[in-house]
Parts: sequence; structure tokens; C-alpha cells
Amino acid sequence: MKHFGGALACACLVLLSLLRAAASESTGKPNLLAGELSPYLLLHAHNPVEWYPWGPEALQRARDEDKPIFLSVGYSTCYWCHVMERKVFSNVEIAAIMNRDFINIKVDREERPDLDRLYMTATQLMTGRGGWPNSVFLTPDLRPFYAGTYFPPEDHPGRPGFPRVLASIRDAWVEKRDQVEQVATRLQTEIAAIQAGSNLGEAPTRALVEAAVSAIHGRFDETNGGFGAAPKFPPAIDLELLLDQIEAGETGESQRMVTATLTAMAAGGLRDHVGGGFHRYATDARWRVPHFEKMLYNQAQLARIYARASVLMGEPRWRLVTGGILDFVLAELTSPEGAFYTALDAEVDGVEGSFYTWTATELNSVLGEQAASRLLGVYDLEPVPEAEGGHALFLRTSAQTHSHDDASIRATLKTLHDVRSRRDRPRLDDKILTGWNGLMIAAAADVGRWLEDERAIAMAEDAAIFAWSNLRREDGRLWRSWRLGRAYQEAFLEDYAFLAQGLEALALAKGDTIWHDRAAELVSTAVGQFGDAVSGGFYNTTSAQDLIVRSKSGVDSALPSANAVMTHVLLQMAERDPRRLPQAWRTLIAFGGGMRERPVAYTHLIAAAGHALRLGPAAAVFEEAPLVTGEILQVIPSRPSAGHVVDIRVQLKIVDGWHINSNPASVNLLPTSLALTLSGAGLRIDEVAYPEGSDHVIAELAETLSVWSGTVELTAHATALTPGSGTLTAVIDYQACDDRRCLTPTQFSTTVELEID
Repeated sequence: MKHFGGALACACLVLLSLLRAAASESTGKPNLLAGELSPYLLLHAHNPVEWYPWGPEALQRARDEDKPIFLSVGYSTCYWCHVMERKVFSNVEIAAIMNRDFINIKVDREERPDLDRLYMTATQLMTGRGGWPNSVFLTPDLRPFYAGTYFPPEDHPGRPGFPRVLASIRDAWVEKRDQVEQVATRLQTEIAAIQAGSNLGEAPTRALVEAAVSAIHGRFDETNGGFGAAPKFPPAIDLELLLDQIEAGETGESQRMVTATLTAMAAGGLRDHVGGGFHRYATDARWRVPHFEKMLYNQAQLARIYARASVLMGEPRWRLVTGGILDFVLAELTSPEGAFYTALDAEVDGVEGSFYTWTATELNSVLGEQAASRLLGVYDLEPVPEAEGGHALFLRTSAQTHSHDDASIRATLKTLHDVRSRRDRPRLDDKILTGWNGLMIAAAADVGRWLEDERAIAMAEDAAIFAWSNLRREDGRLWRSWRLGRAYQEAFLEDYAFLAQGLEALALAKGDTIWHDRAAELVSTAVGQFGDAVSGGFYNTTSAQDLIVRSKSGVDSALPSANAVMTHVLLQMAERDPRRLPQAWRTLIAFGGGMRERPVAYTHLIAAAGHALRLGPAAAVFEEAPLVTGEILQVIPSRPSAGHVVDIRVQLKIVDGWHINSNPASVNLLPTSLALTLSGAGLRIDEVAYPEGSDHVIAELAETLSVWSGTVELTAHATALTPGSGTLTAVIDYQACDDRRCLTPTQFSTTVELEID
């Protein structure tokens, strides 16, 4: 695939032509992005480019005019996205070419992770790597055929300028259309295969978990901590799996690597020693020079990792790191309503890191020589190339194993914080994302429970109340985003999984069953909206017409995969509701082939497999897990007299993703029925009252069925005939179906003891 993508790139470069039209002057008027809520889209609202947001208007225009689409995907704290906005999209001459020859669409990847995932896969296939801004050219029917990341305004050695790229793409579209179509078709096929996940369903084993742990060990950086070479991202997902091993009693390599990595990250410039929290990643192998974005999801994952490691490994210094993360989130990323904002930018006025960096001269000036000398006995300064002479603070090696709770050092850092707060601040992305809030709710709740920190639990509860009140629709489904008092964008699997995880963690922290119930409601909705009833697992999106592929993936990115998080939630719920265990195993089996082929890509799902295996093997789960269960809920009166009327209530519970026919059933279908008998005494069944069914639409067949799903209650009205004691037996006949298949009709029974006077 790399070879094929490279061939297209060469073909496009061969088809260069001179620009044939003079650029028009910008009117200075806002474009269509001015009506959007995304801070990232609004950054481009006054570009001379005629940007569209992703939506039917832009897509229809591309079809009507038969023009290729230029899709630009980024996010508000992306440094190179800002550079391309300033140098390319604000250029009037370049904008004129874009407006003439293309339909130009701008997407915030944090609002549309489905589009980001899909078209980043295309970029990786064509170029062998990816990144943001992601610049992709599409056919009007949304198939990608050329891609890259940042393009400069002019040609540079080894990198064509954007005008040259635009000209070659336009010429290829006009003169080599057949080749473009062939490339687009082949790419769509490749993307579909990747996004569909592995079809080699097989239950994971303990050997697979051990192999994944061994693979992480094999990538360990013995010199600097962490895994792999620079740039280095906080390896929270890998560390979570290693902490599972430590919790299970492994005190050797995993514990050594976790200790070294957490120590190195907490000591380096990756951590903000003045303001708390962590930057997005380090550009060097020693964790000293950060890329200065601060993302909510990093804070959530690392707060949880440091708190859990502190408890498991008895390291009090990591409690201080955790506290610093929460301090930062409360001060900088928490809305007045208690929800959590998305991110802080890396740059101020085009200079990356200027808000965070220092010089020795500046430290002497603001602290005085004595205090500065004392600070630099504990910390040191690392030059940051992009910060125009600025340096990042990092802990000296001699100070890395101490808790640094010294009052004078704390006071000095507080002084630096006060000085820094008067600088021009990085841009805040103040949109609220449901999934990312779920991550932070889970982290704060777990930190509060593990470290007995009521403040952390209060953080989690405030955000959960906001989410339930503002991010949930009346029909029980979720919104993805919220900003300026308005919720928008239909949610994805990630939002349901991460928020359910957060509510489950809050329920454990508070001992409050209402949050368990709300988490269960989200999971049930997600099963119906995203579940694959045939092959197992969950799609990342609902069915949509503006996607060329409906993705179903268990692969981790900077965030754990939504399928993995949903599996963890199901396993946690299974401790209270055994019906959830088969759902978890179906997801694990659905991705079993992928986990074996590339365990490093499925780390969080493999961690879920480890949890599931501790509960028991898959075969035993499916043998013991019917799709419909039930019980005789109540007999009224509980001890009837002969000759009196008796009401018998029977409750059925149907596994999410399945339904049974109501009674009466749709034409030619088998109705669910209830029969009752009483041994040892006389009982006459006069009537069974069945509830009304719900409409279930089978879109492929254009049919509507009457079915029951979830929890259903049947009531039998009977007359007690003769005195005596006996066993009351309820027999339920039913047929379980999902959207693709029906199983063989079957029955089950449930009993209670009953005495008639």
C-alpha cells in the first residue's frame, strides 16, 4: 500500500502546471465556519478560503459541481495546524486557487473522531505516517486519493509547496481521472479492511496476556524510562496493563519498569512543575523538552496511573504528582458548571512554550539570587529550541526520588506561578467533550476512592451531574460536544463507553446506586446503537450516510479504544449483573484475531481479557448465560385463601441487543407465552395480562415488529381453589432474535413456594 500511495504522489508531481488564474482579493468577510461552535473551526472563520463545515451542503456541492474535496482535519491546540492557518490558509493567492478548484471542508478531529480515524488511516496508508493537520483530497463520493500533513506556502527541498500540490491534484483530476478513480477505489478497500477489525474471532487466553506484557517489556528504555525512542508520549495504556500484573502479584520486571517510567516522567519537563499537570509529549528521549499542549485526556489517564501506582507500590511522592494534576484541572480546565474543558494550547503569539519556559537571568530577577540558587539545586533548566531562548524546568537526578514537600521550594514555585500567571496565556479550548469528561470523571472518582480524597470525588460528581443534565438527550442518547450553553453533534461509542466508565467509578467512590443505574442505562443504549449482534463488539459510529466505512476497531490510540473501555465496563457490571459477562466475552472474541496478530495495538483490550479470564473461561460463561431470564417477582396476596383471587407477577430480563416477540405477536411469528402450575394445591389461571409490545423496525426489510426488550413484566390473574402447600412454577416459551437472526424457540421455568389457606 505504501508503494501504491507513493506512485500516486509521483504521478501528481509529474502533472505540475503553472497556475492559470490570478488570485482574487479577500473581502475580509467571515466564511461559513463563523456559525460553528468549535474553537478550532472558529480560528479559520476569517480565512479567505471558502471553508465549509462537514455537512450536507458541502457534500452536495461537491457532487453537483463534480469537484474534488480538500479536507483539512486538525484541533485547536495543534501547533502545525496554527502554522498552516497563518501561512497557507490566510494567503489570499492560495485561497483563490482552493476556492476555484476544490470544495474545502474543515473538521475538528475532537468533535468528529469518526472522520479523523477514517481519513488518518488513508494518510498513513499513502505516506507511511500521519499527523495533524491532516490534509486529504477526496472524490465527491468521499473516497480519499491523495493525502499529506503540513504543506508550506512555497516549495522547500523535499517538500512541495501547497500551490504546487493543488495544481498537480487539479491536473490529475481533469486529465488523469481514471487513475484517480482507481487509486480511490483501492484505498477505500484497504481502509474498509482495516476499519472493520479482525474477523478471526477467537477467545483470548492467558498466554496472549503474557505475550502482550512481554512485548511491552521488550520496548523498555533502560536508560530513560518509558518505551521506545523519541518523541515520547506518556504510555498510560501500557502502564495500566503492567499495574494489573503488579496487582496480581508480579513484583519483578513490571514493577521496575513502572517505577522508572513514572519517576522519569514526573521529573522531566513533560511535567509542569510550576502549575501542575502534564504536557502532551516529550520531543526528546529523556522527557525534558515537552511539546507544550495540555490535554484533558492526558491529565485523566496520568492522574489515575500515579494514584494507583502510589497505592500498589507504596510511593507517597506519586500522591503529590496526582494532587498537582487535579490542582491544574480544577484551576485551568474546569468550567463554572463543573464540567471539564478540552485543552490548553502550546503556543502564545506563535511562540511555542513561551508561557511555560524560563531563563536563569529571569529566575534571578523574579526570585532573587539566593532563592534562585536554592531552586536550581533541586531543578535544572533544559533549553527549548522553539521557545526563543526559554528553558524547561526538570528535576535533577539527585532529587528525583524525594517527595519535594520542602516548604521553601513550594513557596518558590508558588512565586513562579504568580509571575507566570501575568504572562499572555495560551488559548483555551473550552468545548466540553462527553467522552473526555467521562475519562476525567473516572480518574477523579478513582483517585478519591484510592487516596481518600473527598475533593476528587466532588470533582467527579459535579462533572457527572453536568453530563447527565446537559449531554444526555430526552431519548436517552448522548451528545458529543457542549459549548456556550449548547449541546451538539451526535455522540460516538467513545462517549457512551467513557461516560459509563466514569459513572461506574463514581458509584464505587460514593456507594450510590443511582450512578450504577445510569451507567447501566448508557450501556444498554450503546448496545442498541452500536452493538454488532452478529459478530460481536461495537461499531464506533451509528449508521451514517456520510461515511465510506463504518468502523469497528479495538486498536488503542492516545486514548484507549472504545471497545476496550466498554468491555472493562461490562466486566465491572458483571459482578452485579451476570448477563453482562457474555457481552464482554463476545467483544473479546470478536477482536481475538487482531489481538493475536498485533498485541501491541490492542493493549487495553488485552487488559480487559486478563480481567475476564480471572472471572472464568469463555466456554463456561456461554454455557451458563441464557439470553432471557426471569423470576416470579410477587404473589398478591402472599398467602391467599381458597376461593380468593391471586395476582402473580413474573419479570423477564432480556439481554441487551436481543428481543423476544410480544403477545400478541406480529403476523406469523411465535408469541411469548406464560403458563403457571401449582403442585400440592388447586390453582386456576383465569387470565394472563401481557404488556404492549414496542415497535422494532427492521430497516433492511421495511418491516415493523412488535417486540419486548430489556425488562418486561407479565401478570397472571388466578383463583386459589383448594388449600395446601406446593411449588408454583412459571414456564415461559419464547424465541430470541436480534437484527440479523432468530434462535430456536425455547423455554425456561422459575419457581417459588406458595401456601393456600
